[in-house]
Amino acid sequence: MYRRTEGRHIFMALAICLFLFSPLVIFFEPLIVAETLYYERGVWITQIPQINFVLCGIAMLLQILAFVALWLMNMNKLSIVLAFLCTCGCIILIHGGSLAYASVSGEAITFRHAFSQDKQSYTWDSIDSIQYFDNLENDDVQPFYVFNFPNGEELQLKKNGLLTEEIRIRIDQKIRELNIPIERINEW
Repeated sequence: MYRRTEGRHIFMALAICLFLFSPLVIFFEPLIVAETLYYERGVWITQIPQINFVLCGIAMLLQILAFVALWLMNMNKLSIVLAFLCTCGCIILIHGGSLAYASVSGEAITFRHAFSQDKQSYTWDSIDSIQYFDNLENDDVQPFYVFNFPNGEELQLKKNGLLTEEIRIRIDQKIRELNIPIERINEW
């Protein structure tokens, strides 16, 4: 009996630690995965969509629930099954979220959606049109690009810490160089 109680409290400690450190994991895990898996020489920027952070957050919640189930339900068969299912869900969400990214280089724009194995890559001259949204009156809203591709796909690149002014200048130079139609929208 003493052993079961001891093991049970280990899961309580794991749940508390994961709860306390989950904000760091949620913020840094998608960034680390993107920079590790999708780094290539010559790429101007590699951005990850917001869905990656959401999926990572849900995955952390599932793992915390797995540890809490093992702790509160006294590690019986039902709690072990629930913990196993939550852990499997956590792994699936982390994997599916780590697939999504967008990278821009001088040669092409490449991206993939969450839970998709198909990587989409388009050269700059295959872009149909670009819209640049820049709300000059509202400083709270960051400017962003919307790239429209021939098959109806579109990609949004928001100006943030990764999409710096230097990269924006490179993108604008490439747009002018290839005469890609761009629509500048100042209010939306």
